Amino acid sequence: MSRRRLALVAALVVVVALVVVAVVVRRDEAPASVPAPAQADPTPGRPTPSPTRTARPRLVGDRTGDVLVLPSLGVRAPLVSVAMSATRTLTPPRNPREVGYWDGSAAPGSATGQTLVAGHTVHTGGGALDRLATLQPGDRVVIRRPSAGAERIAYRVVTVEDLSKAQLAARATDLFGQGRGAGQLRLVTCTGWNGRSYAGNTVVTAVPLRPPA
Repeated sequence: MSRRRLALVAALVVVVALVVVAVVVRRDEAPASVPAPAQADPTPGRPTPSPTRTARPRLVGDRTGDVLVLPSLGVRAPLVSVAMSATRTLTPPRNPREVGYWDGSAAPGSATGQTLVAGHTVHTGGGALDRLATLQPGDRVVIRRPSAGAERIAYRVVTVEDLSKAQLAARATDLFGQGRGAGQLRLVTCTGWNGRSYAGNTVVTAVPLRPPA
């Protein structure tokens, strides 16, 4: 085989390899898309007097710079604020080592509502929440805010659930709705890699170690 032909073959192999790598990376970084909770319908019957209504939670807003710490897994991941898409799903940051706050969820430490954090699982490794499903009830979750004098908000894991996409959608309002009972933290990532895509989601629920002020 001539040198020119060998060079052409080598170039073709490189191009094919780059295409394969691009496809694999894109699939590996499949986002933990979270469905938006449905809007709550007005409760029929006599309205509840305003003094006894559940207070609306403080919203996350822009808290870029916070850090999610999972001590039992050795995870320290930067937190950035992410918004709901036009299709009413929440997609984590493009960087798989970062995790995203839903900017419409409750702020960490809020007395009511759910603080929602979504992050990537990468089946070849490198995702911030690759091992989220291995958390155990009782494990700690900490949100640190260096910009606020190293403020720390600590939580205790109470449940770790693997849900299909249909189950997650059916429970979206209960899991991610705001103004429902005491404040909680929800961590969400993908699970169930089948070689092409992720079949479901892992959802971790954690409660504050100290009652919110």
